Amino acid sequence: MSLESGKYYISAMATEGKNKVGRYWIEDKSLLPKRIVLLPETGGPDGWSPEWTIEKKDEGYIMKSFNNYTTGLDGKLVAILIPDMAPPQIWKITPQPRHGENVYTIEASDSAEGWVVPELDELTPVIVRPLIVGPSEPPFFPPSELFKIERVDDA
Repeated sequence: MSLESGKYYISAMATEGKNKVGRYWIEDKSLLPKRIVLLPETGGPDGWSPEWTIEKKDEGYIMKSFNNYTTGLDGKLVAILIPDMAPPQIWKITPQPRHGENVYTIEASDSAEGWVVPELDELTPVIVRPLIVGPSEPPFFPPSELFKIERVDDA
């Protein structure tokens, strides 16, 4: 099932969906790329929400955190604040129903690299690297490579 353009929450299946991923509510004030991290389970301050904007494109999706598109940069998933710094990454979001409802892998459309939560510590950066695929049909992915994506209206 493909996703429609809209607002979503993205949670890490490595923590059984308890921790969302996104930009942390405390960031430096520079215009440098902002890390996408495993957020604390307790959430953030009042009024703050780690919503993602997912825009469907013909060849995949553009994914934005706080209205800034994301890309893989030096092996880390980051939000780009200055558009000239790097082009938006087109992501391939693939449903993985074997792993549960609304569970997906997220890969770069032009490579075999995808989102991975390498550690379960809060504020661990989400990295972008080649995904490990278990040799079965349908394929099997470790929880560190799986993400629950739910529409804000449905969550």
